[in-house]
Amino acid sequence: MSIRVEPVTVLDQAVVKLRLAIMRGDLRPGERLPEAELCVRMGISRSSLREALRCLATEKLIHIVPNRGHFVTRLDARSIDDIHEVWSILTTQAVKRFATCATQEDLKLMRSAIRSLQAPDGTHDVAWQQEVIYEFFRIVYQRCNNRVLSETISTLLSRIHVLRAVAMKQSSGQARVRELQAILRALSARDPAAASRAVAEHIDSACKAAKDVCVMAMQPAVVQ
Repeated sequence: MSIRVEPVTVLDQAVVKLRLAIMRGDLRPGERLPEAELCVRMGISRSSLREALRCLATEKLIHIVPNRGHFVTRLDARSIDDIHEVWSILTTQAVKRFATCATQEDLKLMRSAIRSLQAPDGTHDVAWQQEVIYEFFRIVYQRCNNRVLSETISTLLSRIHVLRAVAMKQSSGQARVRELQAILRALSARDPAAASRAVAEHIDSACKAAKDVCVMAMQPAVVQ
């Protein structure tokens, strides 16, 4: 069996770049994605771009409108509620299981992630903060001793990242740190119920902040 590592393809790079641009908000919800312009900006062929867009459509990060083109998926109250429900169910279950088997090394890594986030707001960009928070939860997902649960939530991660990016416009970094600290305290105490409640509160907070941003975006401008 060959274990040769293949070079990263143009398609792979295009998918990663576009996904990151959406997650960071460089490509905004509802924004149209003109193929000719993107091909020039990214330096890739139209066929590669179209394939990358199809990949992101399967992740629900973009949607295709017949005869109009590709658009970044817009978050609305209904989609936030739908993501909220599934995200909370899966993650609270994962953390309950993890609380009974977390090692001291696991907790040390999670504590280190929290310390990284304790810099003043604005010190690091949204993408960096997203990655650190994901590292915190990745330990939970990978160590909860349920591969199907971990695999299932991985299919939702791109949409969770987008929701978090929107929420970060409304919520403070200090509040997120306090929420993660509450989760870590419950895990350190080997208390599955408390860990589950703390995770649910963290997810509730992110989804409420995202909904607040979406509501504000829909408000008509005030004419002076």
